[in-house]
Order: sequence, then structure tokens, then C-alpha cells
Amino acid sequence: MNPSYQGICKKLISGSLFPDVVATAETTPHIANMYEQEWAIVAGAIDERKAEFCGGRICAHQALKKLGVLQGQILQNKDRSPLWPENVVGSISHTKGYCAAAVACARELKGIGLDLEIDSPLDWKLSGLVCSTNELARLKAYPPNERCKLAKIIFSVKEAAFKCQFPSTKEFIDYNQAEISLDVDKGSFRVEVMGKSLSTAEICSKIRGRYELAGGYIISGAVLYHNEN
Repeated sequence: MNPSYQGICKKLISGSLFPDVVATAETTPHIANMYEQEWAIVAGAIDERKAEFCGGRICAHQALKKLGVLQGQILQNKDRSPLWPENVVGSISHTKGYCAAAVACARELKGIGLDLEIDSPLDWKLSGLVCSTNELARLKAYPPNERCKLAKIIFSVKEAAFKCQFPSTKEFIDYNQAEISLDVDKGSFRVEVMGKSLSTAEICSKIRGRYELAGGYIISGAVLYHNEN
């Protein structure tokens, strides 16, 4: 069965989150028609998970259509990441009430990462699991509520960066192996990776990322160019 779009379209991603070569689509979690093999991925899941998965896949199909890419079902790799058409890089994310996808032609970008989180402070008790020692030291200079909000942003941008680098490195990175430099005025970030191979560290150093707060969500985007100094 071909996918059909029935959700409520959200328009939270601004034109500055990703470069112009990236196509995006957004919606609410909802149940709609998907390809049979796409449905099989979440056949045993609860309804909430099915709705989020469905919303994400519908966004992916819509974004690919905007990109002018003809494709069928979007299945998943063994690591559960989306199995994109051969000439495409992309990312899907969803959280409570919101799903989105971002795609680009592989000739334009080496990787894309997208992450969506509820814009609420991170419990400071969890910050040590998300932030490096240096990040924690910098955050402690802020008032408690502000430092918890920044910790949640760090969590989100790390998720986007991890998704962005994985197709190139095939390496999973722990939160404490990545250190984020946030520019809160510009809404941008850079990432440095420690404790991994030199090639992975070099690739991650070339990631360019942005984040924005909109509609009660943190929306983080990361891209990896083919030739980035």
C-alpha cells in the first residue's frame, strides 16, 4: 500500500537550520497508510510507537518527494537506522507530538543528523550521563534552571551529530566521548570527539550544526560536507 499523508502539518523548522540542499517535512504522530514492509517493522509495537514511526516515515516520503527522488518503501538497516535510497542521505526523528525528516542528495552532503526533543530542562541528576567533565564545568557557571536547559540542548545536538557521522564512520559514540561547543547567540554548535579513532575524530570535527527552539521543541540539525576544512 502506498503511503498517504493524513497528519497535521507542522512548520517549525526554519530555513536556517539546514543548507538549501536539504529537504525537510514535519507532521504530528499519526496512523496512516504505509508500505506493508514498513508496517512490519513496528507490527508488535504499542499504538504510540506506531504513530510516531508512521509519522516519521510519512515525513521521509514527503521530504524525498520534495527532493525529486523516486523511491518505494523505506526499511531499516541492522542498526535500526533508516535504509535510504543509494543516492540519498537523511535522518528521521520524533518525540511526543512531533515528527520530522531531513534528506539530501549524497552528492551534496556526506551526512545529515536531525533530532527533536521537548524543550524542557534536563534533570541535573542526568547531566553527568550526557555531558563531559568540561561541559559540566562550563554549565555550572549558569543559574540552575538555565544550566539544565542548556544541558538538554547539549543532549539534542549530540544526538543530531551522532546520526550525522554514523554513515561515514559506522561507529557509535558515547555521550561522554563528545564535547560540544555551543554558540548560544548564533544557535550553532561544533563537536569534538575523544576516545575514538583518529578518522572518526576528524570526521566529527567537520560537522556543522545548528539548533533552534520553536513550538515547545528543541530542533537540532547537523550536516557533514564532502569538502570541509
